[in-house]
Amino acid sequence: DFPEFVSAILADRYPFAHPSVAYRRDVVRALGGYDATLAPSEDKDLYRRLALARHEARSIEEPLVHYRRHERQLSQEQAELQLAVDHAGQERFLAELVGADDAGRLRRLLATGVDPGGDAPGLLERLIDGAEHRLDLSEPERTRLESLLSRHVARRALAAGPAGYGALRWSRRRAPAATALTVLLPAVPPVRAVGRVARRAARSDLLLP
Repeated sequence: DFPEFVSAILADRYPFAHPSVAYRRDVVRALGGYDATLAPSEDKDLYRRLALARHEARSIEEPLVHYRRHERQLSQEQAELQLAVDHAGQERFLAELVGADDAGRLRRLLATGVDPGGDAPGLLERLIDGAEHRLDLSEPERTRLESLLSRHVARRALAAGPAGYGALRWSRRRAPAATALTVLLPAVPPVRAVGRVARRAARSDLLLP
């Protein structure tokens, strides 16, 4: 559904690889086609602009493409450039939802579970409000997006340890299992063993509703 598409973009966890994607050419041309300034991450930028235009995506759960990984592929040889332009594209998307001033903070929060500005709950709430307004979400769509995003943020916050307390506190509304952890996390010393426990919890389905 559309909220799941938006959530995949926000979490930077796409359920498809670009060689497997098919789309209507006239739709993409109307959006300006690929942005060559964001190569070699222009494919993810296209997904973001499709979402901003309220286009949806559908996944065929059948393997139809063989994708070969090797040392000479573009994502390996230009990994640093790809990451840099991908961050720029993600921040451009987030700026549409929360404004340019908070886009960088929000990108780092979604990636790490930690807000450099110290107000994760406020920033995440502005994200949901901004997505509702900019993407014209219905009330059920907003609820669905908030639920999906809460699960992602909770996992990132758990992996971050005590520094992720603010994000975890925001997530507990949609991830009830996180409620007890919001009490315990600030008191947990950031030691290696605790980090392993947090990472295991972050990878588990504990936070799934």
